[in-house]
Amino acid sequence: MYYDRIGLLRPSKRTSTGHRRYDQEDYERLRLICALRKVGLSLQDVIMLLDEFTEPDQVRKMLQKRSMEVVHEMQSLEKQNLVLTDMISKLKHLKSRFANG
Repeated sequence: MYYDRIGLLRPSKRTSTGHRRYDQEDYERLRLICALRKVGLSLQDVIMLLDEFTEPDQVRKMLQKRSMEVVHEMQSLEKQNLVLTDMISKLKHLKSRFANG
């Protein structure tokens, strides 16, 4: 597992044949990793949050930064959507012009 290789999620135990065994604490850590990744934090940020002593103020700033990035992404997507809507409208108009004459 990639997270094991990079040291982000190590199994609590291994069987005699080398299979990974995860306990409830490991599962909770994985859920937190997935939640942080889902909101768009990089693996580097997740590692910093989970494996280094991170002050609550640092965590808040990191999450605020990500929130601002999401706002900018949404604004950019809205602009793209306006352009697409305009293009669709123009194509409909062209189609009707060609159909009529």
